[in-house]
Amino acid sequence: MMPLNDITAAKKTLRARALQTRMALSTDDWAEACARIQDCFLDLFETADFPRIHLYSAMLLRNEIDTETLAIRLLRAGKEIAVPVMSFESRTLTHFLVDEGTRWATNRWGVSEPLNGIPVNPDTFGLIVVPMVAADVHCNRLGYGKGYYDNFLKNTTALKVGLCMECCIFEQIPSEPHDVRLNHVITENRFLSATV
Repeated sequence: MMPLNDITAAKKTLRARALQTRMALSTDDWAEACARIQDCFLDLFETADFPRIHLYSAMLLRNEIDTETLAIRLLRAGKEIAVPVMSFESRTLTHFLVDEGTRWATNRWGVSEPLNGIPVNPDTFGLIVVPMVAADVHCNRLGYGKGYYDNFLKNTTALKVGLCMECCIFEQIPSEPHDVRLNHVITENRFLSATV
């Protein structure tokens, strides 16, 4: 087993490489990849039996997979959509139900957060759509290193699905004890499932 300091350093290197690669995508390539990932996600989950879905709000300045189209389509399909609000002090997420009339504000990381959503207990989510910098073929997720989603995901049994650009998929990402593996990762080219 790799020492913890080595794991942290390896993750930092992979994170930097993935972010550089993702940020180098042209606007057209990014938009096309987002559309293909959105289409795959909707084919799988738009009519699936998940009445309440947690959906991240994308950091578009970092070329994350856009989730606005997903939110609109899922709301119109009768799903309840919850979006997180970040607490920078405690590194936790609070969740709010949103609809097409929700008012939004941008936080200091450039993430849109609801101003007038209805607070909701995260135990009620059947499906959680997770942001990431990168993933591996075994559905290990690499986030931004702040722990917001690891803290949230460790306490839920909901299905965890990540959206990731194919250019940010690695063969293996080293994991630490606090890291939570996802059930699935969707890229513009494939649908990955975690191995046990």
